[in-house]
Amino acid sequence: MLSEEAVLPPEGDAYRAFWSSRAAASGPGTIRVSLAMVAAPSESGRVIFESQAHWSIRAQSGSRIFVDRDASGPVLAVRFEPGARDVSAECSPVWRVDSPTRAIRCPLRYPVDQILAMYLLGARGLVLHAAGMIVRGRAVVLAGVSGAGKTTLCRLAAGRPGWEALSDDRIIVRLPDGTREACAHGTPWPGEGRIAVNRSAPLARVIFLARGDKNDARSLPAREAAARLVPTASIPWYDEDRVGGSLEACERLLDRVPAALLAFRPDEGALEAVEGLLE
Repeated sequence: MLSEEAVLPPEGDAYRAFWSSRAAASGPGTIRVSLAMVAAPSESGRVIFESQAHWSIRAQSGSRIFVDRDASGPVLAVRFEPGARDVSAECSPVWRVDSPTRAIRCPLRYPVDQILAMYLLGARGLVLHAAGMIVRGRAVVLAGVSGAGKTTLCRLAAGRPGWEALSDDRIIVRLPDGTREACAHGTPWPGEGRIAVNRSAPLARVIFLARGDKNDARSLPAREAAARLVPTASIPWYDEDRVGGSLEACERLLDRVPAALLAFRPDEGALEAVEGLLE
């Protein structure tokens, strides 16, 4: 985050390990934001998505603009090129605080940060509604809608030798060009378990969760895996120029990483079933 004025870290403990005010911050997952305070952030472009809250996404040529509003008008405008890591943002004076020192409250937080990640990844990755675990050095993604058991499995795994949680609700999977590897990353968007760890590991399995009377894991054919993956992925269905890239990422992920279905009950046997898939 670059600004002429001091910018406070995002609110919430989950963000602390993922945010930097250093101009030298770098890496394949780094988004560099140049922030300026203006009297009225720009609302240029054509609306392509209007949320049920108070924000929208606009298109202007190849750019996209995230606009947040309050009763007085626009308070935040974030302009970016899909696939690019450099972002420009304008915020109104409502973000300024004067105590204990003059600074700007960080406006780059959910949902705009997750939207930026989705557009940055394009066909080279996905934001998934999933928990993530590192199991003996390799990552597994435990994907499912709300209530599928993501946080439950993370709690079961707490303290289990060889297991480390990355997140209990959102995972980023990167699919670099020039290789058949995939990598799972923790995110600052936790679920009920408040798990948000800034680490990554090579992805060994995508596992879809279902509640069951017993613990049972089976490999999935590509068609069934795709039908389960798409509802858990952040895809810009409203953006006809960009939706194809996210769908391509779904295809690339399942081409690189085997998928499985885990029907489980909340006991140690569920973790043993996951370990069995990795053998």
